[in-house]
Order: sequence, then C-alpha cells, then structure tokens
Amino acid sequence: HGFILDGQATKGITTWRRLFELVCRQLQQRAPERFASLPQHPDFISNRGHPSFSRDPKQLRAAMLINDGIHAEINLSANSICDMIRRLLIFYEIPIEKLQLFLREDRDADQTHGP
Repeated sequence: HGFILDGQATKGITTWRRLFELVCRQLQQRAPERFASLPQHPDFISNRGHPSFSRDPKQLRAAMLINDGIHAEINLSANSICDMIRRLLIFYEIPIEKLQLFLREDRDADQTHGP
C-alpha cells in the first residue's frame, strides 16, 4: 500500500487518513507558502463555513497537525479524502495523473518472467 506523487514514492500506508496526512505533508514541503494559504482559501471552506484546514485546531471536528501550525480536518470518509486530495492537486496545479495509488501489494511484482 502506498502512493507515488510526481515521482516521489511512499510505502507502508494502511489507512486513508495516513494517505491524506502524507500527501498534505509532501505538498507542504513542496510549497510551504501555498500550503499556508489553505486555511483562508475559499476552495477549502464548505458552504456552511466549515474549514478543511485551520491554524486553530478547535475550528475542526478532528484536527491533525500537518506542519507550521496548520491543521487538517481528518474526520472524513475515504471518498471525502479522495475528493480533498483531488482538490489539493488542482490547487497545487499538479495533474491528477501525477498521483498513483497502490491499494494492495501486487502479488506478481517480484516475478521476472511471464506465466
């Protein structure tokens, strides 16, 4: 289980929350100033005014510290996490094709010959 984002591989992920955390951290490292703008960016505030990212963890139902005082909402379903990752990639202007998810280990990955 893991992912490759723009050529950078990460393995050993067992939960959707962990995937979301690691994608957020990778994006934060890529462009810290852009990540720092997420708490006030309208694309990451719901129609009801609930932020997806905040500097104040009390504004979130379940907060996870990403870096530099920015917290992400992690009380999300797997589908919501996928949607949030998609929105983050768009925000970072990274084509969706640059993200590859591996949901299970390929049993044939170590084989060097055909069947």
